[in-house]
Amino acid sequence: MLPIVAEYAADAATRSQVIMTTHSPQFLDAFREVPPTTTVTKRENGETTLHTWSDEKLNYWLREYSLGTLFKSGELEQMQ
Repeated sequence: MLPIVAEYAADAATRSQVIMTTHSPQFLDAFREVPPTTTVTKRENGETTLHTWSDEKLNYWLREYSLGTLFKSGELEQMQ
């Protein structure tokens, strides 16, 4: 089901803004055709920060790894 949800979300995003949040590596991996804009939250010292990956930097990492793999390993949060 996750690839179907990802497909519908990507299609809806061509017409309006779609914001989704997940902790599911399988859902992240469902976005194989068109990687989503990826924003990572990080909490340190009582403060939450947001970091949006540039397409260039994210595409570099996606050559070797899937988005779900980067999330599971913790690298997605560390590679700012």
